[in-house]
Amino acid sequence: MLRPLHFMGEITKVPTFVRLLDQLVVAFLPGLKGEKVQALKHAMSEHNLIEPVLNVVRMSGAPEATALEEKLRSELDRHVHEAVDREFSGYRTWLLNSGLVLVVAFLDSFLDELLREVLTADPRRLMTAVEDRKLELKQIIDAPSREAIIADEICRVAKRVAFMNFKDRLAFLEKRFGIPIKAILTWSDFTTEAQTDLSAWDMDRLALVHEWRHQVAHRGSATPLTSIAELSEIADVFARLVLALAIHTSRQFQLELDWNAVQQELKKWAVAPSGVQKGPAV
Repeated sequence: MLRPLHFMGEITKVPTFVRLLDQLVVAFLPGLKGEKVQALKHAMSEHNLIEPVLNVVRMSGAPEATALEEKLRSELDRHVHEAVDREFSGYRTWLLNSGLVLVVAFLDSFLDELLREVLTADPRRLMTAVEDRKLELKQIIDAPSREAIIADEICRVAKRVAFMNFKDRLAFLEKRFGIPIKAILTWSDFTTEAQTDLSAWDMDRLALVHEWRHQVAHRGSATPLTSIAELSEIADVFARLVLALAIHTSRQFQLELDWNAVQQELKKWAVAPSGVQKGPAV
């Protein structure tokens, strides 16, 4: 079963989840910063990092020794607070961009499931999924069944495709399985109003956002998003992409989908009437 509603739900929950966590961060930030400051001061004291310096000042016997000690403590306190401020200042942005990683991960999981479901429904597609794939006689003999061979090959193809970049994955689906990616990205399955909102989301923009995930996940300093509104828009677009892919793929391969109230769901997502198909597969 292909589960577009499951993945659409997970994708669209992410901005809400991030917003709630952001509110918690704001509410508890002063207390958390205070705890971190105290923890740092305790660690410095426990490891005797400051006292040797202060002892030198005290042993000098100079009249200004007390004032100098107070100044050193004051400067140390200032630097500790500044260090904690720098650390915590990026937490909200980091949280926001972690939401982007989640949204893209759910889209990737859907694309993986779609590929596996297509190959399960029509195993003969394995012959066109890769070039010049041949099985060794030993693999055939050792396999417990024909189904086991097919399952292994589906897994192998899915893993290979998972390492492709976003554009190549969609190109693979179009070239090997005839899924009309270019037509899907005209957003013509949706109402005129929805198409207007989605018109700026072409392949290049989708691929760019998908690549942001790798920048955030593998380069911790990357923070392409700056607001919840941006994350919410991306989640909405990716959820609609999941829906459009499910509609076209299920028609072509007669896949079972995970929704029951089809008409209500499609209406909620502003699918054009022409995008609705009667029967269990939509």
